Amino acid sequence: MVSAGCLWNDTSYPQPGVIACEIMKYWRDDRGRDIVTIDTDRPWGIAAEAGGTVFDVLRSQVDFDATIG
Repeated sequence: MVSAGCLWNDTSYPQPGVIACEIMKYWRDDRGRDIVTIDTDRPWGIAAEAGGTVFDVLRSQVDFDATIG
């Protein structure tokens, strides 16, 4: 769902992937890291197995130049 590669049970993980998301806020944590809070519910409706859609990720993990075609 999030990778263009052919992934199998014997593939080494983790693998790079892409999930479209909505950026909710930017902030810096107590360790000085730039953090982005994202919501993966929009536009693709992706949720974690436990049901969550809001996550804090490192700013360096977000591709701000990507667009949804």
